[in-house]
Amino acid sequence: MRMNRAGFLTLVLALGLMSAPAWAQQDVNVVSSVDEPAHHPFQASVSLDFSKSPGTVGSTFGHIFVPAGKRLVIEYVSAGIFLSGTQTDNFIARASLATTIDGKTVTHFFVPVARGTDSDSQFKGVSVGQVTRLYAEGTIEATVIPNHLPNTGAASVSISGYLVDISLVRGQ
Repeated sequence: MRMNRAGFLTLVLALGLMSAPAWAQQDVNVVSSVDEPAHHPFQASVSLDFSKSPGTVGSTFGHIFVPAGKRLVIEYVSAGIFLSGTQTDNFIARASLATTIDGKTVTHFFVPVARGTDSDSQFKGVSVGQVTRLYAEGTIEATVIPNHLPNTGAASVSISGYLVDISLVRGQ
C-alpha cells in the first residue's frame, strides 16, 4: 500500500492528537523532602598550632559547634597538616573527630596520608580526605596529634555536611 503526502501528514497528525496526554503532563504534584541536604548546608574548620602547650584548646584539638536544635550529618572530613621540628621521624599519631548524639560520645579515626617533605623548609606535608557519614549534636572535637610535641607545625581540619532539625529527627 502506497500513501501519498497528504495521507501521511493526516496519519502523523491523527497519531499526534491521540497521544497528546502521553507527551504532556496533566497533573503535577510537587514533592519536597523535609530534610533535604541542600536546604541547610554546613561547613566549618578549626586551626591547630602544635607549638602551643599540649592539652590546650587550639594546640592539638579544637571545637566545632553545631547550632542548638540541629543535628549535623557530616559527609566529608579533610585536613591539611604540616610538621616540622628537630625530629626526623615526624608523623601524625592521631587524626580524629569526637561526635556526640543523645549524650553518647564516640571518637572516629581518620587515616593521614604523607604528602612528602618540602626541600626548602623541611616541612613534612600530611593530608586527610575522607567521604563519611557521621552524626553530631552540640560540640565536635577535632584532634590531630603529631608523634613529637612540641612541634612547630600546624593543621587545619574541615568538615562539611548538612543540618537537620532535631525535632524532625526525633519525631517531636
